[in-house]
Amino acid sequence: MQFNELNLCDPILRAIEVLNFTTPTEIQQEAIPYLLETDRDFVGQAQTGTGKTAAFVVPLLERIKDQKIPTHALILTPTRELAYQVEKEINNFGRYLNLNTCLIYGGTPYDKQINLLRKTQPEIIVGTPGRIIDLIERGKLDFSNSEYLILDEADEMLKMGFIDDVQHIMECFSAARKTWMFSATMPDEIVNLINKNLNKPKFIKCKKKSLSNEDIEQSYYLVDRKYRFEALHRLILQNGSGPSIVFCRTRQDTKDIADKLLAKGIMADCLNGDLSQGQREYAMNKFKSGRTDVLVCTDVAARGIDVTGLEVVYNFGLPLDNESYVHRIGRTGRAGAKGLAQSIVTNNEMGLLRKIEKTINHRIKRSDVPKNTDLKSKIVSQKIEKISKIKESVVSKGNEFKVDSSFGIFLNEFDNCSKDDLQKIFFTLLFNKEFHDVDRFGDVDFSDKKRSDFSARKQRPGRGSSDNRRRSFSQRSHDRKDDSSKGRRPRSRRA
Repeated sequence: MQFNELNLCDPILRAIEVLNFTTPTEIQQEAIPYLLETDRDFVGQAQTGTGKTAAFVVPLLERIKDQKIPTHALILTPTRELAYQVEKEINNFGRYLNLNTCLIYGGTPYDKQINLLRKTQPEIIVGTPGRIIDLIERGKLDFSNSEYLILDEADEMLKMGFIDDVQHIMECFSAARKTWMFSATMPDEIVNLINKNLNKPKFIKCKKKSLSNEDIEQSYYLVDRKYRFEALHRLILQNGSGPSIVFCRTRQDTKDIADKLLAKGIMADCLNGDLSQGQREYAMNKFKSGRTDVLVCTDVAARGIDVTGLEVVYNFGLPLDNESYVHRIGRTGRAGAKGLAQSIVTNNEMGLLRKIEKTINHRIKRSDVPKNTDLKSKIVSQKIEKISKIKESVVSKGNEFKVDSSFGIFLNEFDNCSKDDLQKIFFTLLFNKEFHDVDRFGDVDFSDKKRSDFSARKQRPGRGSSDNRRRSFSQRSHDRKDDSSKGRRPRSRRA
Protein backbone atom coordinates (compact mmCIF):
# COMPACT_ATOMS: atom_id res chain seq x y z
CA MET A 1 0.00 0.00 0.00
CA GLN A 2 1.18 3.52 -0.85
CA PHE A 3 -0.02 6.85 0.56
CA ASN A 4 -1.41 7.82 -2.83
CA GLU A 5 -3.68 4.76 -2.66
CA LEU A 6 -5.41 6.11 0.44
CA ASN A 7 -8.49 8.26 0.10
CA LEU A 8 -6.68 11.53 0.88
CA CYS A 9 -7.18 15.01 -0.57
CA ASP A 10 -4.59 16.58 -2.88
CA PRO A 11 -3.25 19.10 -0.31
CA ILE A 12 -2.38 16.31 2.14
CA LEU A 13 -0.87 14.13 -0.60
CA ARG A 14 1.26 17.09 -1.70
CA ALA A 15 2.50 17.54 1.85
CA ILE A 16 3.32 13.83 2.10
CA GLU A 17 5.27 14.07 -1.15
CA VAL A 18 7.26 17.03 0.20
CA LEU A 19 8.09 14.95 3.27
CA ASN A 20 9.35 12.16 0.95
CA PHE A 21 6.99 9.59 2.45
CA THR A 22 5.70 6.91 0.09
CA THR A 23 4.85 3.76 2.04
CA PRO A 24 2.86 3.92 5.30
CA THR A 25 4.18 2.06 8.32
CA GLU A 26 2.20 -0.86 9.69
CA ILE A 27 0.23 1.17 12.22
CA GLN A 28 -0.49 3.79 9.54
CA GLN A 29 -1.72 1.16 7.09
CA GLU A 30 -4.03 -0.25 9.74
CA ALA A 31 -5.27 2.98 11.31
CA ILE A 32 -5.59 5.58 8.54
CA PRO A 33 -8.12 3.77 6.28
CA TYR A 34 -10.22 2.77 9.29
CA LEU A 35 -10.25 6.26 10.85
CA LEU A 36 -11.12 7.81 7.49
CA GLU A 37 -14.10 5.55 6.87
CA THR A 38 -15.74 4.86 10.26
CA ASP A 39 -16.95 6.78 13.29
CA ARG A 40 -16.22 4.15 15.92
CA ASP A 41 -13.76 4.73 18.72
CA PHE A 42 -10.29 3.38 18.09
CA VAL A 43 -7.35 1.96 20.07
CA GLY A 44 -3.99 1.45 18.37
CA GLN A 45 -1.09 -0.32 20.04
CA ALA A 46 2.35 0.00 18.51
CA GLN A 47 5.83 0.56 19.85
CA THR A 48 7.70 3.85 19.88
CA GLY A 49 9.11 4.94 16.55
CA THR A 50 6.52 3.21 14.33
CA GLY A 51 4.76 6.35 13.09
CA LYS A 52 1.81 6.55 15.49
CA THR A 53 1.64 10.35 15.24
CA ALA A 54 0.98 10.35 11.49
CA ALA A 55 -1.50 7.51 12.02
CA PHE A 56 -3.91 9.90 13.75
CA VAL A 57 -2.81 13.30 12.36
CA VAL A 58 -3.44 12.38 8.71
CA PRO A 59 -7.03 11.09 9.14
CA LEU A 60 -7.88 13.93 11.54
CA LEU A 61 -6.77 16.54 9.02
CA GLU A 62 -8.67 14.79 6.24
CA ARG A 63 -11.87 14.73 8.31
CA ILE A 64 -11.87 18.36 9.47
CA LYS A 65 -10.15 20.09 6.51
CA ASP A 66 -13.38 21.77 5.29
CA GLN A 67 -14.90 22.50 8.70
CA LYS A 68 -13.88 25.75 10.39
CA ILE A 69 -15.07 24.76 13.86
CA PRO A 70 -13.10 26.16 16.83
CA THR A 71 -11.88 23.57 19.33
CA HIS A 72 -12.95 20.79 16.99
CA ALA A 73 -10.34 18.37 18.30
CA LEU A 74 -8.06 17.93 21.30
CA ILE A 75 -4.86 15.90 21.14
CA LEU A 76 -3.64 15.09 24.64
CA THR A 77 0.02 14.21 25.27
CA PRO A 78 1.97 13.45 28.46
CA THR A 79 4.78 16.01 28.01
CA ARG A 80 5.50 19.40 26.51
CA GLU A 81 8.13 17.96 24.19
CA LEU A 82 5.70 15.43 22.75
CA ALA A 83 3.01 18.11 22.37
CA TYR A 84 5.50 20.23 20.44
CA GLN A 85 6.38 17.23 18.24
CA VAL A 86 2.71 16.49 17.49
CA GLU A 87 2.04 20.12 16.55
CA LYS A 88 5.05 20.02 14.24
CA GLU A 89 3.63 16.94 12.48
CA ILE A 90 0.24 18.65 12.10
CA ASN A 91 1.97 21.61 10.46
CA ASN A 92 3.96 19.27 8.21
CA PHE A 93 0.99 17.26 6.94
CA GLY A 94 -1.38 20.24 6.94
CA ARG A 95 0.91 22.82 5.35
CA TYR A 96 -1.46 23.26 2.39
CA LEU A 97 -4.63 23.32 4.50
CA ASN A 98 -6.17 26.41 6.05
CA LEU A 99 -6.31 25.11 9.61
CA ASN A 100 -5.12 26.61 12.90
CA THR A 101 -3.44 24.76 15.75
CA CYS A 102 -2.72 25.93 19.28
CA LEU A 103 -0.17 24.46 21.68
CA ILE A 104 -1.22 24.41 25.35
CA TYR A 105 1.22 23.30 28.06
CA GLY A 106 2.55 24.35 31.44
CA GLY A 107 5.62 26.45 32.08
CA THR A 108 4.48 29.38 29.92
CA PRO A 109 2.32 32.41 30.86
CA TYR A 110 -1.45 31.84 30.90
CA ASP A 111 -2.20 35.18 29.25
CA LYS A 112 -0.11 34.36 26.20
CA GLN A 113 -1.96 31.10 25.59
CA ILE A 114 -5.39 32.57 26.34
CA ASN A 115 -4.78 35.43 23.89
CA LEU A 116 -3.62 32.95 21.26
CA LEU A 117 -6.80 30.90 21.72
CA ARG A 118 -8.95 34.00 21.38
CA LYS A 119 -7.06 35.33 18.37
CA THR A 120 -6.67 32.16 16.25
CA GLN A 121 -9.82 30.22 17.19
CA PRO A 122 -7.90 26.98 16.50
CA GLU A 123 -9.60 23.89 15.11
CA ILE A 124 -7.01 21.63 16.78
CA ILE A 125 -5.60 22.00 20.28
CA VAL A 126 -2.54 20.03 21.34
CA GLY A 127 -1.84 20.05 25.04
CA THR A 128 -0.76 18.43 28.28
CA PRO A 129 -3.32 17.39 30.94
CA GLY A 130 -2.45 19.87 33.70
CA ARG A 131 -2.64 23.07 31.68
CA ILE A 132 -5.70 21.87 29.73
CA ILE A 133 -7.58 21.34 33.02
CA ASP A 134 -6.42 24.75 34.30
CA LEU A 135 -7.90 26.50 31.25
CA ILE A 136 -11.10 24.46 31.47
CA GLU A 137 -11.54 25.53 35.09
CA ARG A 138 -10.82 29.17 34.15
CA GLY A 139 -13.58 28.97 31.54
CA LYS A 140 -11.16 29.53 28.65
CA LEU A 141 -11.60 26.09 27.08
CA ASP A 142 -14.89 24.34 26.39
CA PHE A 143 -14.95 20.87 24.83
CA SER A 144 -18.66 20.18 25.23
CA ASN A 145 -19.16 20.52 21.46
CA SER A 146 -15.80 19.10 20.37
CA GLU A 147 -15.96 16.04 18.12
CA TYR A 148 -12.53 14.44 18.49
CA LEU A 149 -10.44 13.46 21.51
CA ILE A 150 -7.08 11.82 20.77
CA LEU A 151 -4.93 10.35 23.54
CA ASP A 152 -1.31 9.95 22.50
CA GLU A 153 1.09 7.79 24.54
CA ALA A 154 -1.68 6.81 26.94
CA ASP A 155 0.54 4.43 28.90
CA GLU A 156 3.03 7.22 29.52
CA MET A 157 0.28 9.48 30.89
CA LEU A 158 -0.62 6.66 33.28
CA LYS A 159 3.00 6.27 34.32
CA MET A 160 3.30 10.00 35.02
CA GLY A 161 0.22 10.02 37.23
CA PHE A 162 -2.13 11.77 34.79
CA ILE A 163 -4.77 9.06 34.59
CA ASP A 164 -7.26 10.94 36.83
CA ASP A 165 -6.66 14.13 34.83
CA VAL A 166 -7.34 12.24 31.60
CA GLN A 167 -10.58 10.89 33.07
CA HIS A 168 -11.61 14.41 34.10
CA ILE A 169 -10.91 15.79 30.62
CA MET A 170 -12.88 12.98 28.97
CA GLU A 171 -15.87 13.89 31.12
CA CYS A 172 -15.73 17.44 29.70
CA PHE A 173 -16.60 16.07 26.25
CA SER A 174 -20.05 15.03 25.11
CA ALA A 175 -20.93 11.35 24.89
CA ALA A 176 -21.04 11.73 21.10
CA ARG A 177 -17.30 12.42 20.86
CA LYS A 178 -14.99 10.18 18.86
CA THR A 179 -12.06 8.93 20.93
CA TRP A 180 -8.84 7.66 19.40
CA MET A 181 -6.20 6.23 21.71
CA PHE A 182 -2.63 5.27 20.89
CA SER A 183 -0.26 3.51 23.26
CA ALA A 184 2.90 1.40 23.18
CA THR A 185 1.68 -0.89 25.97
CA MET A 186 -1.66 -1.77 27.54
CA PRO A 187 -1.44 -1.86 31.36
CA ASP A 188 -4.58 -2.87 33.30
CA GLU A 189 -5.36 0.75 34.21
CA ILE A 190 -5.43 1.74 30.53
CA VAL A 191 -7.67 -1.22 29.71
CA ASN A 192 -10.02 -0.12 32.51
CA LEU A 193 -10.04 3.44 31.12
CA ILE A 194 -10.95 2.06 27.69
CA ASN A 195 -13.74 -0.13 29.04
CA LYS A 196 -15.19 2.75 31.04
CA ASN A 197 -15.02 5.56 28.48
CA LEU A 198 -14.79 4.24 24.93
CA ASN A 199 -17.74 3.00 22.89
CA LYS A 200 -17.00 -0.47 21.48
CA PRO A 201 -13.62 0.60 20.12
CA LYS A 202 -11.78 -1.06 17.28
CA PHE A 203 -8.52 -2.56 18.55
CA ILE A 204 -5.44 -2.79 16.33
CA LYS A 205 -2.18 -4.22 17.63
CA CYS A 206 0.89 -4.21 15.43
CA LYS A 207 2.83 -7.43 15.75
CA LYS A 208 5.28 -7.37 12.88
CA LYS A 209 7.99 -5.58 14.84
CA SER A 210 8.98 -7.11 18.15
CA LEU A 211 9.57 -4.93 21.19
CA SER A 212 13.27 -5.52 20.58
CA ASN A 213 13.37 -3.63 17.29
CA GLU A 214 15.55 -5.66 14.92
CA ASP A 215 17.07 -2.43 13.60
CA ILE A 216 18.57 -1.70 17.03
CA GLU A 217 21.71 -3.50 18.13
CA GLN A 218 21.45 -3.88 21.91
CA SER A 219 24.28 -4.61 24.32
CA TYR A 220 25.16 -4.11 27.98
CA TYR A 221 28.39 -3.48 29.86
CA LEU A 222 28.69 -4.84 33.39
CA VAL A 223 30.92 -2.37 35.24
CA ASP A 224 31.93 -1.50 38.76
CA ARG A 225 29.91 1.48 39.98
CA LYS A 226 33.00 3.70 40.35
CA TYR A 227 33.81 3.22 36.64
CA ARG A 228 30.35 3.99 35.23
CA PHE A 229 31.17 7.43 33.86
CA GLU A 230 34.54 6.35 32.46
CA ALA A 231 32.78 3.47 30.70
CA LEU A 232 30.25 5.90 29.21
CA HIS A 233 33.03 8.24 28.10
CA ARG A 234 34.86 5.40 26.36
CA LEU A 235 31.74 4.22 24.56
CA ILE A 236 31.06 7.75 23.32
CA LEU A 237 34.64 8.03 22.06
CA GLN A 238 34.37 4.65 20.38
CA ASN A 239 31.08 5.43 18.64
CA GLY A 240 32.14 8.87 17.41
CA SER A 241 30.51 12.27 17.46
CA GLY A 242 27.18 11.44 15.84
CA PRO A 243 24.01 12.55 17.66
CA SER A 244 23.28 10.44 20.74
CA ILE A 245 21.19 10.48 23.91
CA VAL A 246 22.26 9.45 27.41
CA PHE A 247 19.36 8.42 29.66
CA CYS A 248 19.63 8.84 33.45
CA ARG A 249 17.23 8.22 36.29
CA THR A 250 17.60 11.56 38.08
CA ARG A 251 17.76 15.22 37.12
CA GLN A 252 20.99 15.69 39.06
CA ASP A 253 22.64 12.88 37.11
CA THR A 254 21.80 14.61 33.82
CA LYS A 255 23.52 17.81 34.94
CA ASP A 256 26.55 16.04 36.43
CA ILE A 257 27.16 13.85 33.39
CA ALA A 258 26.67 16.69 30.89
CA ASP A 259 29.18 18.83 32.85
CA LYS A 260 31.74 15.99 32.93
CA LEU A 261 31.39 15.34 29.21
CA LEU A 262 31.85 19.05 28.46
CA ALA A 263 34.99 19.04 30.58
CA LYS A 264 36.33 16.27 28.35
CA GLY A 265 35.66 18.24 25.19
CA ILE A 266 32.44 16.51 24.17
CA MET A 267 29.63 18.85 23.13
CA ALA A 268 26.92 17.83 25.61
CA ASP A 269 23.84 19.40 27.17
CA CYS A 270 21.20 18.25 29.63
CA LEU A 271 17.42 18.17 29.43
CA ASN A 272 15.36 17.72 32.59
CA GLY A 273 12.28 18.94 34.41
CA ASP A 274 14.21 21.60 36.37
CA LEU A 275 14.72 23.64 33.21
CA SER A 276 12.27 26.31 32.13
CA GLN A 277 10.39 25.79 28.89
CA GLY A 278 12.65 28.31 27.16
CA GLN A 279 15.76 26.47 28.35
CA ARG A 280 14.36 23.12 27.23
CA GLU A 281 13.50 24.44 23.79
CA TYR A 282 16.95 26.00 23.49
CA ALA A 283 18.63 22.69 24.43
CA MET A 284 16.48 20.77 21.93
CA ASN A 285 17.16 23.26 19.12
CA LYS A 286 20.92 23.00 19.73
CA PHE A 287 20.71 19.20 19.61
CA LYS A 288 18.57 19.07 16.48
CA SER A 289 20.78 21.59 14.68
CA GLY A 290 23.93 19.60 15.45
CA ARG A 291 25.51 22.15 17.80
CA THR A 292 25.24 19.54 20.57
CA ASP A 293 26.39 15.97 19.98
CA VAL A 294 25.16 14.35 23.21
CA LEU A 295 21.88 15.12 25.01
CA VAL A 296 21.71 13.85 28.58
CA CYS A 297 18.14 13.57 29.82
CA THR A 298 15.60 11.86 32.04
CA ASP A 299 12.83 9.62 30.69
CA VAL A 300 10.11 12.24 31.12
CA ALA A 301 12.08 15.04 29.50
CA ALA A 302 12.87 12.87 26.48
CA ARG A 303 9.26 12.17 25.52
CA GLY A 304 8.65 13.52 22.05
CA ILE A 305 12.30 13.71 21.01
CA ASP A 306 12.43 12.75 17.35
CA VAL A 307 15.83 13.48 15.83
CA THR A 308 16.66 12.28 12.35
CA GLY A 309 19.79 10.16 12.27
CA LEU A 310 20.03 9.55 16.02
CA GLU A 311 22.77 6.92 16.11
CA VAL A 312 23.15 5.78 19.72
CA VAL A 313 21.13 5.62 22.92
CA TYR A 314 23.09 5.08 26.13
CA ASN A 315 21.45 3.90 29.33
CA PHE A 316 23.45 5.22 32.28
CA GLY A 317 21.85 2.60 34.45
CA LEU A 318 18.59 0.82 33.67
CA PRO A 319 15.09 2.24 34.19
CA LEU A 320 13.00 0.75 36.96
CA ASP A 321 10.23 -0.38 34.59
CA ASN A 322 10.55 -2.40 31.41
CA GLU A 323 8.37 -0.14 29.23
CA SER A 324 10.71 2.80 29.82
CA TYR A 325 13.55 0.76 28.37
CA VAL A 326 11.49 0.16 25.23
CA HIS A 327 10.72 3.88 24.97
CA ARG A 328 14.37 4.80 25.52
CA ILE A 329 15.88 2.62 22.84
CA GLY A 330 13.01 3.52 20.49
CA ARG A 331 14.60 6.96 20.05
CA THR A 332 17.05 5.32 17.63
CA GLY A 333 16.60 2.76 14.83
CA ARG A 334 13.64 4.63 13.37
CA ALA A 335 12.09 4.35 9.93
CA GLY A 336 14.32 1.45 8.92
CA ALA A 337 17.58 3.10 10.01
CA LYS A 338 20.08 1.17 12.10
CA GLY A 339 20.73 2.17 15.70
CA LEU A 340 22.70 1.22 18.80
CA ALA A 341 21.41 0.87 22.37
CA GLN A 342 24.17 0.44 24.94
CA SER A 343 23.45 0.02 28.66
CA ILE A 344 25.97 0.56 31.45
CA VAL A 345 24.88 -1.83 34.18
CA THR A 346 26.09 -2.55 37.71
CA ASN A 347 25.76 -5.83 39.56
CA ASN A 348 22.61 -4.83 41.46
CA GLU A 349 20.84 -4.06 38.16
CA MET A 350 21.21 -7.53 36.66
CA GLY A 351 17.76 -8.50 37.91
CA LEU A 352 16.27 -5.51 36.04
CA LEU A 353 18.16 -6.56 32.92
CA ARG A 354 16.75 -10.09 32.98
CA LYS A 355 13.21 -8.72 33.40
CA ILE A 356 13.73 -6.41 30.42
CA GLU A 357 14.96 -9.34 28.32
CA LYS A 358 11.84 -11.27 29.24
CA THR A 359 9.61 -8.34 28.31
CA ILE A 360 11.19 -7.74 24.91
CA ASN A 361 11.71 -11.46 24.27
CA HIS A 362 15.28 -10.80 23.26
CA ARG A 363 18.65 -11.66 24.79
CA ILE A 364 20.79 -8.54 25.21
CA LYS A 365 24.42 -9.41 24.52
CA ARG A 366 27.16 -8.60 27.00
CA SER A 367 30.13 -6.62 25.68
CA ASP A 368 33.38 -5.33 27.15
CA VAL A 369 34.33 -1.70 27.66
CA PRO A 370 36.89 -0.76 24.96
CA LYS A 371 40.52 -1.41 25.90
CA ASN A 372 43.14 1.31 25.51
CA THR A 373 44.69 0.05 22.26
CA ASP A 374 41.35 -0.49 20.55
CA LEU A 375 39.99 2.85 21.73
CA LYS A 376 43.06 4.79 20.56
CA SER A 377 42.87 3.15 17.14
CA LYS A 378 39.22 4.14 16.89
CA ILE A 379 39.95 7.73 17.91
CA VAL A 380 42.68 8.02 15.26
CA SER A 381 40.46 6.52 12.55
CA GLN A 382 37.60 8.90 13.34
CA LYS A 383 39.88 11.94 13.33
CA ILE A 384 41.46 10.89 10.03
CA GLU A 385 37.99 10.52 8.54
CA LYS A 386 37.21 14.11 9.51
CA ILE A 387 40.38 15.58 8.00
CA SER A 388 40.44 13.40 4.89
CA LYS A 389 38.49 15.96 2.85
CA ILE A 390 40.99 18.69 3.69
CA LYS A 391 43.81 16.35 2.80
CA GLU A 392 42.23 15.47 -0.55
CA SER A 393 41.66 19.13 -1.34
CA VAL A 394 45.27 20.14 -0.51
CA VAL A 395 46.79 17.25 -2.47
CA SER A 396 44.58 17.73 -5.52
CA LYS A 397 45.05 21.51 -5.75
CA GLY A 398 48.72 21.55 -4.86
CA ASN A 399 50.16 25.07 -5.08
CA GLU A 400 46.73 26.43 -5.97
CA PHE A 401 45.39 25.64 -2.48
CA LYS A 402 45.03 28.99 -0.74
CA VAL A 403 46.08 29.48 2.89
CA ASP A 404 46.30 32.58 5.07
CA SER A 405 49.40 34.75 4.81
CA SER A 406 50.28 33.82 8.40
CA PHE A 407 51.18 30.38 7.05
CA GLY A 408 54.68 31.80 6.60
CA ILE A 409 55.16 31.98 10.38
CA PHE A 410 54.20 28.31 10.57
CA LEU A 411 56.72 27.41 7.82
CA ASN A 412 59.54 29.31 9.50
CA GLU A 413 58.94 27.50 12.80
CA PHE A 414 59.11 24.05 11.23
CA ASP A 415 61.54 24.75 8.41
CA ASN A 416 64.25 22.49 9.85
CA CYS A 417 61.88 19.60 10.70
CA SER A 418 61.90 16.39 8.72
CA LYS A 419 58.71 14.80 7.43
CA ASP A 420 58.95 12.26 10.25
CA ASP A 421 59.28 15.04 12.83
CA LEU A 422 56.30 16.93 11.42
CA GLN A 423 54.12 13.82 11.44
CA LYS A 424 54.97 13.21 15.11
CA ILE A 425 54.24 16.83 16.03
CA PHE A 426 50.95 16.76 14.14
CA PHE A 427 49.96 13.42 15.70
CA THR A 428 50.79 14.60 19.23
CA LEU A 429 48.86 17.85 18.73
CA LEU A 430 45.77 16.00 17.54
CA PHE A 431 45.63 13.14 20.02
CA ASN A 432 47.64 13.97 23.12
CA LYS A 433 44.71 15.20 25.23
CA GLU A 434 42.35 12.35 24.32
CA PHE A 435 45.07 9.74 24.79
CA HIS A 436 45.90 11.21 28.17
CA ASP A 437 42.28 10.68 29.26
CA VAL A 438 42.40 7.11 28.02
CA ASP A 439 45.72 6.34 29.72
CA ARG A 440 44.65 7.85 33.02
CA PHE A 441 42.85 4.64 33.93
CA GLY A 442 45.24 2.29 32.16
CA ASP A 443 43.81 -1.05 31.06
CA VAL A 444 41.78 -1.49 34.25
CA ASP A 445 39.20 -4.20 34.55
CA PHE A 446 35.93 -2.27 34.35
CA SER A 447 33.83 -5.34 35.18
CA ASP A 448 31.97 -5.66 38.46
CA LYS A 449 34.41 -7.60 40.66
CA LYS A 450 31.79 -8.37 43.28
CA ARG A 451 29.84 -10.43 40.78
CA SER A 452 32.85 -12.38 39.49
CA ASP A 453 34.21 -12.98 43.01
CA PHE A 454 30.83 -14.24 44.15
CA SER A 455 30.64 -16.61 41.18
CA ALA A 456 34.13 -17.94 41.95
CA ARG A 457 33.26 -18.60 45.58
CA LYS A 458 30.21 -20.56 44.48
CA GLN A 459 32.45 -22.83 42.38
CA ARG A 460 35.27 -23.31 44.95
CA PRO A 461 34.99 -26.37 47.28
CA GLY A 462 35.52 -25.57 50.92
CA ARG A 463 33.92 -25.65 54.33
CA GLY A 464 30.24 -26.28 53.98
CA SER A 465 30.60 -26.96 50.25
CA SER A 466 28.55 -29.58 48.49
CA ASP A 467 31.74 -31.69 48.08
CA ASN A 468 32.09 -31.95 51.86
CA ARG A 469 28.40 -32.59 52.33
CA ARG A 470 28.55 -35.50 49.90
CA ARG A 471 31.14 -37.43 51.94
CA SER A 472 29.60 -40.72 53.03
CA PHE A 473 29.02 -41.78 56.58
CA SER A 474 31.51 -44.62 56.14
CA GLN A 475 34.23 -42.16 55.04
CA ARG A 476 33.67 -40.00 58.11
CA SER A 477 33.81 -43.13 60.33
CA HIS A 478 37.08 -44.12 58.70
CA ASP A 479 38.50 -40.69 59.50
CA ARG A 480 37.55 -41.04 63.15
CA LYS A 481 39.19 -44.50 63.36
CA ASP A 482 42.31 -43.10 61.79
CA ASP A 483 42.44 -40.34 64.39
CA SER A 484 42.12 -42.96 67.17
CA SER A 485 44.93 -45.11 65.81
CA LYS A 486 47.26 -42.09 65.97
CA GLY A 487 46.63 -41.63 69.68
CA ARG A 488 44.12 -38.84 69.31
CA ARG A 489 40.65 -38.99 70.71
CA PRO A 490 37.95 -39.08 68.09
CA ARG A 491 36.13 -35.76 67.80
CA SER A 492 32.71 -35.81 69.40
CA ARG A 493 29.75 -33.88 68.05
CA ARG A 494 28.82 -30.80 69.93
CA ALA A 495 25.48 -30.89 71.71
